[in-house]
Amino acid sequence: MTFAARVWLPLLGVLLANNVARATGQTPIAIAIDYQAPPECPPNAVVAQEVLRRSPRIVITEASQTENVFFVTVKHLDDGYMGNLRAGPAEDSVRHVRDGACEAVVSALALMVVLAVDPRTGEGVNHKAAEDGSQRRVTAPAQTSPPTVPKRPLSQWRLSATGVGRTDLWRSLAMGAGLSLWWARSHTEQKWQWSPAVGVMVAHAPRTELPLQADAGRARFDWTAGALSACAAAFNRPPFMLRGPCLGLNVGAIRGQGLDLAQPRDATRLWLSVEATVQMSVHPGGPFFIRVVGGAAMPLLRHQFVFRSPDVLLYQTPGLGAVAMVDVGVIF
Repeated sequence: MTFAARVWLPLLGVLLANNVARATGQTPIAIAIDYQAPPECPPNAVVAQEVLRRSPRIVITEASQTENVFFVTVKHLDDGYMGNLRAGPAEDSVRHVRDGACEAVVSALALMVVLAVDPRTGEGVNHKAAEDGSQRRVTAPAQTSPPTVPKRPLSQWRLSATGVGRTDLWRSLAMGAGLSLWWARSHTEQKWQWSPAVGVMVAHAPRTELPLQADAGRARFDWTAGALSACAAAFNRPPFMLRGPCLGLNVGAIRGQGLDLAQPRDATRLWLSVEATVQMSVHPGGPFFIRVVGGAAMPLLRHQFVFRSPDVLLYQTPGLGAVAMVDVGVIF
């Protein structure tokens, strides 16, 4: 908003509201609104219009000229928008509204502001004077509480590039990369809640060479697998989201190849494992997100890799390992 708009908009609101208030014989109510929102949301002028059109008594002015100061903040989340309304410095007076559209959030917050200072707004006036010269108000309808935007479930898809680290493949840390696609459904309350999510991933750990015994050659391994995972619940505290517990099933192949041996062998074995993880997502803004995953993995098939001439047991799949992943992706 330009400097001219910041200066003239409050003054224009004062003049219009005072004229309307005088015409209706009502006492003006001066308020100030500190409004902050993402650029795609309605501007400050629209918020002022939403408030003024609902009550002829309200006058919008500067914060230094009134005790009725409202702090209106709108934040973009991964599945919509959250609006916060705070009256003055008291933290316990904060009200929250959520919706997939920023315009709906702003409209609901504007109505909350009006009802907070002019709860009898909309009440008519009987302009027929009584015998004592005063005016009588028409009986008003029952006061209603501020509307609550329905917290409908919001679905979303997430596509990301994934970095993978595992300790259950071979005796050193295996590093790989893959692609992940997730679908999630959430009511986005700031508490633990039922929030199912399902995802698939294809990952590959490239060839890793490990030495055998001294002067006994080398072994080369690589691993490729697909994963199906599901999470049960989520906890939101924007811009963070914690999701878990999550269970996953990995199906793929692990290949071992002997090198620099008199009789080298090449073997490919079925890879089957389960894992239990938790996920932490960070949403820096817009459609982008960063996700960190950590947990334990348990191979269901434990293979032994033995290389002949001489017979060398290089590695046996462990009974339990660790898994970690980092994603960078977009929400659509």
